[in-house]
Amino acid sequence: MGVSLIVTKSYDRDCNETGDSIADVDWIAFVESDDSLSLRSKPFTATLPDGSFISMSAPPGQSEFTLPDGTRIPFLALSSGRLSMRFHPDMEEPSNPVRLKVAELWSLGGYETLVSCLEYLSLWAIRFVPKT
Repeated sequence: MGVSLIVTKSYDRDCNETGDSIADVDWIAFVESDDSLSLRSKPFTATLPDGSFISMSAPPGQSEFTLPDGTRIPFLALSSGRLSMRFHPDMEEPSNPVRLKVAELWSLGGYETLVSCLEYLSLWAIRFVPKT
């Protein structure tokens, strides 16, 4: 089973479902306010076993993170009112740039961690609280 990092408004501090979702405009404003983040406009491409290529458009809320070396990688994607991305084992490394970016965003005060109530689901969850 894979592990996901999820950013959501759908749970409160007591792990009760709220029914809230992250608005597209809030996520877009958040991405646009950070120089290392951008919304992906180019399609994703993959090489098939036969050598041919397949192209898939990026979801509307797919963000990218620019690494220190200038490489752009997929970051959090907005879908159905929540943000998510695959959690990779290298994110366990304290110096991992993606981990550091998530920690930086969290430290800005826009997030609350909900790990304790969702650990049994084998995912990380962070509650998105737009800055006022």
